[in-house]
Amino acid sequence: MDYSKYIDIYSDKVEEYSELGESILPFKSFGAKSGVYQERCGTSYMVRPRTTGGVIDIDILKAVRDISSRYSDGSIRLSTRQDFQFHKVELFDTVSVMKELERVGLYSIGSGGNTTRNVAASPMSGLQKDEAFDITEYTKIAGEYLSQDENNLALPRKFKVSFSSGERDSGSVTFADIGFLAKVENGKKLFKVYGGGGLGPAARISMVIAESIYASDMLYYLDAMVEFFRAEGDRENRAKARLRHLVKKYGEDEFKSRYASYLEASRQKDLAFKVEEMPEKERPWASKTRVKSVFLEETKQEGIYGVYIHPQGGRLTKETLNTVVEFLESLDHGVELRITNTQSLLLRDLGGREAKDIITLIRKEISDAEIMKSVCCVGADTCRVGINSSQGLLDDIYRELRKLDHKIRRELPKLHISGCPSSCGQHQIGVLSFSGKRKNIDGESRESYAVYFGGHLGYEVEPKFAERYGDILREDIPLFLKSLAKLKYSSGISDIYEFLEEKDSEIRALIEKYGV
Repeated sequence: MDYSKYIDIYSDKVEEYSELGESILPFKSFGAKSGVYQERCGTSYMVRPRTTGGVIDIDILKAVRDISSRYSDGSIRLSTRQDFQFHKVELFDTVSVMKELERVGLYSIGSGGNTTRNVAASPMSGLQKDEAFDITEYTKIAGEYLSQDENNLALPRKFKVSFSSGERDSGSVTFADIGFLAKVENGKKLFKVYGGGGLGPAARISMVIAESIYASDMLYYLDAMVEFFRAEGDRENRAKARLRHLVKKYGEDEFKSRYASYLEASRQKDLAFKVEEMPEKERPWASKTRVKSVFLEETKQEGIYGVYIHPQGGRLTKETLNTVVEFLESLDHGVELRITNTQSLLLRDLGGREAKDIITLIRKEISDAEIMKSVCCVGADTCRVGINSSQGLLDDIYRELRKLDHKIRRELPKLHISGCPSSCGQHQIGVLSFSGKRKNIDGESRESYAVYFGGHLGYEVEPKFAERYGDILREDIPLFLKSLAKLKYSSGISDIYEFLEEKDSEIRALIEKYGV
């Protein structure tokens, strides 16, 4: 795909839009597929470049920091699709941002609208302890293949592809339009293929399309699903245009049968590829550390760690960006960086001493409690379709919970917060989640949230959507969480899922107490 051409087309449309206005030329009609969205205020914009699998390097991080300082507020926002966003960009500056991104090999074209979105992958792939094999190169091949075809900028609706490097499903393949889960049998690299799933309205857990395929056959299965969706997806009713609606329309058996015919056609194409086997990377800087943190992950190589920098609400400030860049530049070896699907910047390839150093440097961005890893959408303060201020709720929650004794606060799990039912905060797969809505109380529309418990990815157990327990007004949620934390602490039950099962009646009583 000629990205420069698309940037020029977008630039011309911006000129036309500035002359004609929103009523004649809606910005979304050309901005969305270009990865640019108008923000709620109507005078600023968000630009979102694609980063396949979340993979970036220090040069990209430095460029992003500098671009944000020039055209935004100096910060970037990490998304749950493993890419990042510039916010508060002025209209004509969006073109400048796109051109500067192009210089470091990043493009926003296709990161929004009815397109094949950024390809997601297990963030720790290649170093993950329990992985089948490293899926990074397969992710890149899929991303490059999808971005070649200009027709993928005009699908019935968005289309999401995910890869997981093992049974943990850290790439969320069980909730994707098509997903590939790595496995090994008899020394052969294989994928278990999932399809027809997704979060948001009419959410659906992906069904198994194929139990085992050779990893080298991945593009045939990917191409077939895209072609199936392109040909048969609903282009008239946006509310029923996602791929998962075809599963509901046809039923699983008929869906698979129709897909099989597209797969047969795809097999006639030349989609063969080969991933070269790479020797295990030597890391002489490996060293063990005694540091314990929910933001530190051991890897399959002893003495090598990953550190998750998880900023509140996904917003990496200018100060933190500078701290991270300076830290990386001080090292005498390269470090792999990845944006995760839980709004973190993952620094991989760190020795124990280095991991300890960066945790110390960014201490203000982290707190050693699981709830401080919470995922939260940008919310109605910025998003034009948002209902509630999810970021405001997260602020309220953290402010109140900091008053709690640490040993009680740490009882709470990571939260997933969406400002509306769209699930940009992934509330449908969280163990404790909130989804924004409005509640009419005495004739007044009030911010409230549906409360969900028990969601999880397909790891050791079947994937499951969270169950809605009730609704709570925004101002009562911090107090509800304080009560929940105290209940869990007094129960002595460490596992959150066991706690939900054993204390179900008490939890529902709390919902009744604080609910509306």
